[in-house]
Amino acid sequence: MIYEARAIKILKSLSKRYSILVLGWNREGNDNRDIEEFKRTYCRKTNDINKVDIKILNVRAPFGKQSLILYVPMLLYFPLFWIWVFINLCIYRPKIVHACDFDTVLPGYIYKLIFSKKLVFDVFDRYAMTFIPVRFKRLYEAVNRLEEFFGRKSDLLIAVGENILSTFKTRPKRSSIITNCAEDYNTNLKTDDDVLTLVYTGPLARGRGLENTTLAIKDLDNVEFCIYGPLIDEHLRSRILQTKNVKYGGFLPNEDYYRTIIMADAIVALYGPEGPLQQTAYNITVHNKTFEAMMCGIPIITNVSTDLVKEINFGILVEYEDIAKIRTAITSLRDNPEFRRSLGKNGRKAFLMKYNWQNVEKELHRVYADVLSE
Repeated sequence: MIYEARAIKILKSLSKRYSILVLGWNREGNDNRDIEEFKRTYCRKTNDINKVDIKILNVRAPFGKQSLILYVPMLLYFPLFWIWVFINLCIYRPKIVHACDFDTVLPGYIYKLIFSKKLVFDVFDRYAMTFIPVRFKRLYEAVNRLEEFFGRKSDLLIAVGENILSTFKTRPKRSSIITNCAEDYNTNLKTDDDVLTLVYTGPLARGRGLENTTLAIKDLDNVEFCIYGPLIDEHLRSRILQTKNVKYGGFLPNEDYYRTIIMADAIVALYGPEGPLQQTAYNITVHNKTFEAMMCGIPIITNVSTDLVKEINFGILVEYEDIAKIRTAITSLRDNPEFRRSLGKNGRKAFLMKYNWQNVEKELHRVYADVLSE
């Protein structure tokens, strides 16, 4: 929950109309102070009734590993999490279970069967397509069939985009696209200065373009590359921080995160084949960083969400391995402030007209009302 901006947005939006119980898993072993701060931020009561209640399973697991094989030990921990979720569902008896992704849907489905409640299956990622290389054919097909099964058996299937929703061969009676648009945090505090500030947000891990961006800005004057997110690969961090104009700021809570990125000059979002996720997965959805760049009114340097970037003209498309082209994109933004502002204005205009969470929230409230009316 602490890391997942989409889940936080859904929590905030649904709590405007419903009482919410959040069940999370501290599988990364976050500091309890971070968890308590998260609870203080989002837990609240109305007339002595818990409007938002948050419960966290504090069991650390080997989450965030860099390969499928290293991820296998997680399978030993999931049954514990599922049992804990199911027990809490039986205690609280919610009318709807909102399962965020494949790894949370099983206890929700069992609860639906036993207590005749509603199940919303919210697909952030198709797990087979995202995490399992096709060469593991049997495992790929098994996970894919399970995702199809739960999608078909849910009362409402939600996907972050049409490309993901279209991968389901069969759907339930109700399905909806809830895009991962950003909330509006742009307060126009950014001021022009001589230093171009690039920002990357997400896991500090391989396959995210961090090394390539670092090589691209090496020896560039008036360019700073700021990285924020959970630390996954310590060796990678040590290597890239040897470049003087690269900084790592650690993980930022939700509000601090947005205050930081709106002060940047451009967002970097690059995804490559050496990462833990498959490249095909990046090609079937529009990514968080794309919407965040639009909200901030700043350009994006990326190799994904290409159709949207071209349509709105708010970023520069590069090849993941083409360090020279990445460097050219960066210097063009540094040396031509008017060009940089023009791209940012295009994205901001599209955000205000269409790609904002306020519009998405209306659709979320509508589909929930439809499910509850049955």
